[in-house]
Amino acid sequence: MLVSILTEQLFSAKGWRIAATTRQGERVVVNLEPTRANAICSGCGEVKTRIHDVKAARAWRHTDCWNVPTLVRASARRVRCRHCGVRIEQVPWARTKSRFTHAFEAEVLRRARDCSISGVCRQLGLHWTSVMRLIERWVEESAARQFRKPLRVIGVDEVSYGRGKRKYLTIVWDHTRARVVWIGQGRERDTLDAFFAKLGPRRSRRIRVVTMDMWQGYIGSVKAHAPLAELVFDRFHIERYLTQAVEEVRRQEFFRRRGVYRDAVRGKKWLLLTKFRRLRRRKRRELMALLAMNRRLFKAYLFRSNSSTHGPTRPSRVCAPSSSDGADCSTGHGSHRSSRSTIC
Repeated sequence: MLVSILTEQLFSAKGWRIAATTRQGERVVVNLEPTRANAICSGCGEVKTRIHDVKAARAWRHTDCWNVPTLVRASARRVRCRHCGVRIEQVPWARTKSRFTHAFEAEVLRRARDCSISGVCRQLGLHWTSVMRLIERWVEESAARQFRKPLRVIGVDEVSYGRGKRKYLTIVWDHTRARVVWIGQGRERDTLDAFFAKLGPRRSRRIRVVTMDMWQGYIGSVKAHAPLAELVFDRFHIERYLTQAVEEVRRQEFFRRRGVYRDAVRGKKWLLLTKFRRLRRRKRRELMALLAMNRRLFKAYLFRSNSSTHGPTRPSRVCAPSSSDGADCSTGHGSHRSSRSTIC
């Protein structure tokens, strides 16, 4: 009797009641039975009174009671629906075709935020595929809910989930609400085109700012579908291209001049690439002496220093060295001297 009372306090379902609670080995089994003659169609959600038949009893994994695995067992009914045909009824404690209750799925997702997938499997005695399916479904449903909301400032980036050129995901992020709104397979222009096709031309034109890296496929897609959006490049890629530009100038100056000038440039790669505030006093004197001897290196170093002092920037007329990403422009927020530089 005490087990039944405590179980009823932990579990409640509208239209169902607890018929019995038993202990079977190392598990607690809660048997439910309907209290209404009608049932809800799992296809359209309408209440139906025509019952087709009653299926055999099935079990759903529920949250543990007193650290004991708990199962919810009930015989679901099938209803006759004029829209969907013969469908299984929608039970209030679980999703259709799911073997877990809503409370247990929430418990799995809560633990997955704090520990690894293997840790969740060990704690709850689940297979890793079951945990991954729950996480994937939650991410898709959350992104679908956020996708319907107005989008003004978004971010686009790719993430690698394995080895290989094709194992990439394109993620679209809503900066205003700090939520993922869309996930696509791949990182080509067609991938982002699919996002704008789903978004529609009217909503695409309302986007005002798009943050991204300097991948030409993303840039071309945004310019084609959201011409009013302002592109903002992230600081990491900008500094990488500027660093490559300074190193390229150093190599050119090493082979362009000989004698004392070549000896001065030799072995000064990390001296030029290290930020000035991180150099010791002796290294700063060496750097100033080197920049005083070579005007092109001075312009390249000044250009990189002025541009790297700013955060994420808008695309303007600043060239970067060629790379596999195909990006050739970065930021235009340097000083007037940097914006007129011709080092590249």
